[in-house]
Amino acid sequence: MHPVGGTSLAMPPAVGSAAPAAEPEGRTARASRRAWVHLAPLVAALVALAALVVLAAGPWIVSRRLAALDRELVDATILARESVHGVETAMLLEVAERGDGVGPGAPVRRSPPSRFVAAARAREEAEEDALGALAPRLGGEVPGDVARLRYLAARWHAAPATKAELTPTAGGAAARAVVHAADVLAAAERLDTALAEREAWQRARTRALESWDVVIPAALVPILVVAIVSVSWTGGRMADLAEEAERSRLALARASERKVALLRGLTHDLKNTLVAAGGSASLLRDGIVGPLTPEQQDHVARIGRLIAQAVSAVGDSLEIARVEAGALPVSRHHVDVRPLLLEVASDYHAAARSAGVALNVELPEELPAVDTDPAHVARIIRDLLSNAIKYTPAGGRVWLRASARPALRGGTAGAWVAVEVCDTGPGVPIAFRERIFEEFFRTPAARATAPGAGVGLAMSRRVARVLGGDITVDGSDGQGAIFTLWLPRA
Repeated sequence: MHPVGGTSLAMPPAVGSAAPAAEPEGRTARASRRAWVHLAPLVAALVALAALVVLAAGPWIVSRRLAALDRELVDATILARESVHGVETAMLLEVAERGDGVGPGAPVRRSPPSRFVAAARAREEAEEDALGALAPRLGGEVPGDVARLRYLAARWHAAPATKAELTPTAGGAAARAVVHAADVLAAAERLDTALAEREAWQRARTRALESWDVVIPAALVPILVVAIVSVSWTGGRMADLAEEAERSRLALARASERKVALLRGLTHDLKNTLVAAGGSASLLRDGIVGPLTPEQQDHVARIGRLIAQAVSAVGDSLEIARVEAGALPVSRHHVDVRPLLLEVASDYHAAARSAGVALNVELPEELPAVDTDPAHVARIIRDLLSNAIKYTPAGGRVWLRASARPALRGGTAGAWVAVEVCDTGPGVPIAFRERIFEEFFRTPAARATAPGAGVGLAMSRRVARVLGGDITVDGSDGQGAIFTLWLPRA
């Protein structure tokens, strides 16, 4: 089945005219500005949100890092330095009490240890244990320096106490190298220097982090100001665009109303003229004004058919304009579809027999009711049946069917009543299955098969969508077409 239709009425642009090129460019520029105005609030909001997040999270992160550095400085580095100082103090007390020298040539342990030396050594061991516990937290070369200090201190304490112990008869004690107090103190000084450098580095990092508490707000406040200004400007632009869109909508509504009014007046005048011409053609065809030759009779009959087609096309154009303007009157009722379809089909049995086409009506006994305008539904079914009969060759068949469906073709779920008009005609090529619903479009095969203006299907689909449904086409090329009117169930 093919749609009725005609050729497009669009006029080509004048040769050499620059307006067609400038106008799309202007539309593109306006579209770009509108797109930016709609995108700007989102960008500004994202920037402001990011700035707020940084303002809120930045000080918290800085404070957490400062607290960690402070704990590392106070609980590790400073305590370690205090422990090193404690080791040095205890060593000096031991050296002073025992009378040992601190140079390489000094005598070793001339006096036996006293209680005072024992207390100093106990303090030294406690500070060394504290250093050993803190060493893993300090990192770098500090753990190695701590281990060296403890090793040298242990070797110094294990050195011979008297010169007699340095004789070969002293056994294992004589084999141990003598470690002087100066070596232990040098190792302690080296460790203290490393800890002092670490402390300076940590304090520098603390000062750097504290500066971020000032830098972050100073940098982000201008960004927030820019974002706020951008949102304010965009809001103004959106208000301007909304006003412009409202003015355009009102202008379009007024233009549509004027178009409908113009078409209404035009169709009234054209119909009156065409009806009068049709009446005159009827007088000639019936021989009331005198007999006609067979050839004249044929021409007069053709004139009558063309006048009838013109009257129908004028009425269809007015209906399309009404649909576009939203002025199509719709009177919804609770409609039983089966009797409505049987009544419409009965009007086309004679036309089908005259065309040599078999019209079959296959309707179930029970069909769900629909909430729709029965007059518009009947008109759509008449247009589909008329096209099916017109484009089906003699000896072909046309079916009118209906059924309840769970979803409209294409995936729209819901409760639908699908009314199908099927035929065994040439079908509609896939490339044209959407274009046949455009005004004044006809497929090449349709133009060669039967006359038409190309507005019937366009009007039928628009009316179907006003009723809350749709019209779809399916089938195989060269093997007929299936036009389906989808009506939402009540």
